[in-house]
Amino acid sequence: MPYAIPSTRRWNAPPCSPLWGTTLYTLEEATNCVLAQLYRGFLLPHIPISRRKRERNEEIRNRYAAGENVPELARLYSISEQRIHQILRGKRT
Repeated sequence: MPYAIPSTRRWNAPPCSPLWGTTLYTLEEATNCVLAQLYRGFLLPHIPISRRKRERNEEIRNRYAAGENVPELARLYSISEQRIHQILRGKRT
């Protein structure tokens, strides 16, 4: 089960046992434990998305749903194809 970031936006450690015992971790669990140890107590950045970008992203989703392809959208909006994919997958509304 992935470790969720608390609403305080502070990175806190998930419950982790020593890695050298009889406990076995999945790769995701082990990664979460390591990241939690590295970033314990750090404040996470919270950068709100502007209204203009939110509207642009919605327009990109609508145009994609209407049949436009990713390279065409990337060229039209002067952003990378990777960013178009992120917008379509819902990474940062």
